[in-house]
Amino acid sequence: MNSIKPLWTRKAKEINDEEYNNFYKSLTGDQNEPLAHTHFVAEGDVEFTGLLYVPAESNHTRFEKSTTDLKLYVKRVFINDQVQGLLPRFLAFLKGLVDSDDLPLNVSREMLQQSKLLNMIKKKLVRKAIAMFQALEDDKEKYEKFYKNYGTNLKLGVIEDTSNRERLAKLLRFNTYKHQNELVSFQQYVEEMKPNQKDIFFLGGETKEAILNSPLLERLVKKGYDVLLMVDPIDEYLVSTYTKFDKHKLKNLGKEELKLQEDENELKEMKEEFKPLLEYLKTTLSDVQQVVLSSRLTRTPAALVSASFGISANQERILRAQALADEKTRQMFNAKFGRIFEINPFHPLVKQLNEMVKEEKQDEAKDLADLLYDTALLHSGYSVPEPRQFAEKVYKMMSVSLGLDLGELEKVQETLEKQAEEEGVAEETNEPEPESEQEKMERLTEEYVKKAQEESEQKDEL
Repeated sequence: MNSIKPLWTRKAKEINDEEYNNFYKSLTGDQNEPLAHTHFVAEGDVEFTGLLYVPAESNHTRFEKSTTDLKLYVKRVFINDQVQGLLPRFLAFLKGLVDSDDLPLNVSREMLQQSKLLNMIKKKLVRKAIAMFQALEDDKEKYEKFYKNYGTNLKLGVIEDTSNRERLAKLLRFNTYKHQNELVSFQQYVEEMKPNQKDIFFLGGETKEAILNSPLLERLVKKGYDVLLMVDPIDEYLVSTYTKFDKHKLKNLGKEELKLQEDENELKEMKEEFKPLLEYLKTTLSDVQQVVLSSRLTRTPAALVSASFGISANQERILRAQALADEKTRQMFNAKFGRIFEINPFHPLVKQLNEMVKEEKQDEAKDLADLLYDTALLHSGYSVPEPRQFAEKVYKMMSVSLGLDLGELEKVQETLEKQAEEEGVAEETNEPEPESEQEKMERLTEEYVKKAQEESEQKDEL
């Protein structure tokens, strides 16, 4: 550093990109060229010079650090490179320096943490950083590389930084049903919305492919609507904080809030016809809060969504995966909080099940209803609570379709279970009795004496 003239003290228009890049390498030790930089002089309540860089590659520990990678100078004298509070957490990946004439040369770490000047510097740094990201948008290829590395940081910024939330939200990008291989902003989505569309539709899932195959998309995409595909775990926290873009509400297809008026009118006329089935399923399926006719399904007979203030399938998956999930959280999942079972009145399976209920074919209706619910669980992104029971239901339906005698199958199952039980008893009978402490000591002593004799005999032979 001492061999390099303080570059930040010169005017930005006098410095070329090569000089900026070389300075970045000497400042950070990173031999890759940065994606972008901004060099500015802040004036007003506090005056300082700032030079910020966006590294070409992200650091996997960028969310774990309590300090920033900005070096602090006072009147061109280096003070500290581990300053807390100089940047918010979502911008901790930035590198560079800040040089202030307003701070005292003998400033301590404690004074920095309590300094009002530091908070003012922080606010101006955030605004300049966001402006740098906005300038990157002009180069689509470079911005996509930036977003791939730091998109999660921007989402964290939307969640945590209320004063800059709207500016950061405009920087976000997502794949959509119509743009599966390119990233789309909220603004582009709104510009491409259907004439009478008021809301922005989105669906979260583990992978893009899983979302695209979800039954919850069926009717919407058939009618020409686009849907944001949210696969990043932080997206679920994002949409719980950021609920509206430019007067357009964000609607989660994994919840009951989706209403398509043209379909709702048609369903009202069908409710009376399917009333027996709706009441039967509500009584039979204890895990659901409601059973309703669906306006979102076309090919699929049934699906599961959550209540407006419930936990969606994707939220449940993310929360279950957390290592520090407590017992209260697990009990909440076991309660199947706010699940709504939607059935497709146009599907032959649902029509047939409705007829079974009307004709009071209870056994057949119960088996079909249970299997329909379990498959809807899986298809909608939830997990089946009892995999073994689900497998048995599938095997039973397969046997019926093949015309096999269920009574004979049950006898075979009982025979196999009995054989396994007998084998287990036989294994227990053949196991040797545990060795007592006295027997163990006698055995070890005998082995020791025998080994000593063998070693003595070997010495005699030598």
